[in-house]
Amino acid sequence: LECLKKKFQEKEEKYAPLRAEITALLPDHEVEQATFIAGVKGSIMEREWHENFRRLRVDDTEWEGIKTAAIKQLLAVQHTLWTARR
Repeated sequence: LECLKKKFQEKEEKYAPLRAEITALLPDHEVEQATFIAGVKGSIMEREWHENFRRLRVDDTEWEGIKTAAIKQLLAVQHTLWTARR
């Protein structure tokens, strides 16, 4: 989880200049960043993901399905990487 938190912070810092530039170009608009970080072994920052989906106005009833599908895909990628190493 610490690795995901570190990557999350890196993305926030990396895109801060872009957010500032967009804000300057569009002063009448609110600029937000929705960062989705996932680990190859199926780990996600669940609270942050859920908050981001809420900000994107995704209904809470759809959240569990989205989360499950994302984790399944991450685990499928992990399986592919694992079998490729053999």
